[in-house]
Amino acid sequence: MASRGHNRTRGIVSGIALFTLLSLGAVLTTLTTTTNLISLPNVLLSTTTTKHNKHGGSICPQPDYSRPFNSSGYFDTPQFWDLQKGRLSEAIRHNTVSYDDLGDPLPAKGEKRDERWDVFDTFQTFLRETYPLSFSKTKVEKVGGYTLILTLEGTTDAKPLLLTGHQDTVGVGSLADWDHPPFDGYFDGEFIWGRGSSDCKTNVIGLLSVLEHLLENEYTPRRTLILGFTQDEESGGRGSTAINATLGERYGKNGIELILDEGGAGLNDEWGPLLALPGLAEKGIANLQFTVTSPGGHSSVPPKHTSIGFLAHILSLVEDADIFQPALTTSHPYYHYLECVSEHGDPSLVPKWLDSELSNGNKKDLSGLARKVQEIVGTTEKWLLTTTRAVTRIGGGIKNNVLPDEAHFLVNSRLEVTTTPQEYVQTIVDTVLPLASKLDLTVKVSNQTLHTGSSGILTIEPTMLHPAAPITSWKSPQWAILGQAIRATWGPETITAPSLATGNTDTARYWDLTENIVRWTPLRVEARVGIHGANERIQLKSHLEAVKFYHELILRFDEIA
Repeated sequence: MASRGHNRTRGIVSGIALFTLLSLGAVLTTLTTTTNLISLPNVLLSTTTTKHNKHGGSICPQPDYSRPFNSSGYFDTPQFWDLQKGRLSEAIRHNTVSYDDLGDPLPAKGEKRDERWDVFDTFQTFLRETYPLSFSKTKVEKVGGYTLILTLEGTTDAKPLLLTGHQDTVGVGSLADWDHPPFDGYFDGEFIWGRGSSDCKTNVIGLLSVLEHLLENEYTPRRTLILGFTQDEESGGRGSTAINATLGERYGKNGIELILDEGGAGLNDEWGPLLALPGLAEKGIANLQFTVTSPGGHSSVPPKHTSIGFLAHILSLVEDADIFQPALTTSHPYYHYLECVSEHGDPSLVPKWLDSELSNGNKKDLSGLARKVQEIVGTTEKWLLTTTRAVTRIGGGIKNNVLPDEAHFLVNSRLEVTTTPQEYVQTIVDTVLPLASKLDLTVKVSNQTLHTGSSGILTIEPTMLHPAAPITSWKSPQWAILGQAIRATWGPETITAPSLATGNTDTARYWDLTENIVRWTPLRVEARVGIHGANERIQLKSHLEAVKFYHELILRFDEIA
């Protein structure tokens, strides 16, 4: 294990059978360890704060600062910077785009294999050659086709730590929109450019670089460490399904201590101090396919509306209807984020009404607070509290002079965490039904006829419905240890506050592995540019900070095993 300086202020003390977690100014719980439970340390939350809850304690407590492990200094050396620049640039040069129509990487006997998977063979050869110790001193499993699981066995029976990312990327769109070729890994002196640079090869390369460094120093963990890198986070989920099945069978339900995957809101200083915002929840997801069929024919004798015309009316309503309002509850991660902003933010930047809303507002109806917040935050943050709608696919018509007998579009929505998929579908149907009836369309939802008309048929079919994720607790010792790793990396003034993901990650399939799922790519917001768009790039300095964080996290969880 890496050594620490002798005069370090220790925020974590190993080998303690009881721990006390001071959160919200009160003792939350006392746990007694057994041979089957993790030994948890005394993690004391700092009380050097200014605002308090009704019990007199901090409303956003932070773990005591303890300086980084001595071994983390390696990541600040020019040699490592050069090494990492080359590693990440080379990873980007491997075009690992995953497509929605990729065939099964493990086809049944007699079925043709989709050759587009071949790029993952060459990418994984690069990984093995770049990180020889990581692939020779761990148990390496390839599951689901090209998903990798690397397991470094610990010397105790403490629950494993699982750190994950994905190898694949989205496509690049028009090459004309890129200032530098998307698979060149170009470095401009500050940023590394290319598809996957920030989503999510920075995670994959960062984690493997830490593991390689630890093994170079003959690291033997007390706690089993698992790295998991999926093949198709952007397109299908075969990889995460395979990880869940493999580790679920091996360790059982809630058999993992903590999972850290990509996501979250990074780090930003919009309220004064630097805030680290790991995601403790994930919005639900729904895809609804709208299809209109009506009689075709020659375009010289058209009806009042063609299938495309009917569809246009429906599409416009679905986009424009004011049907989903912002929602907030006291158990919502964003509510606690607001508490942290209220307590730790610069008073000159924080709205004066926020403190009074949190202290005196109606806790049973926070819709007013949610609306106020939406008025002052950016576009991305706005959608954390509201169900979204985005028309992402559309089609119809086969020839200029032929009336289309079919037209369709797909709406992709991310569901606010208190909204169920069933409630979402019902709201959409209730919104569309009056207009469809007025247009004299028969309306069918999942093979159930809700209205009969004579001009055509509108079919609404859910093609994906997935509920919001369970909310990970920000009152747990795991959260406190995460916070210590964050403060050790970015400094004692850094504040850790919960957030949630607007999108969805591989963790949607990991719910049974642990109650402690954190979605966070540890990068400053200004350091990640162009995710899923043109000119994607990542600031090398921020990538190196992320590497240091992974190092701190692994060793701190190992210290208490």
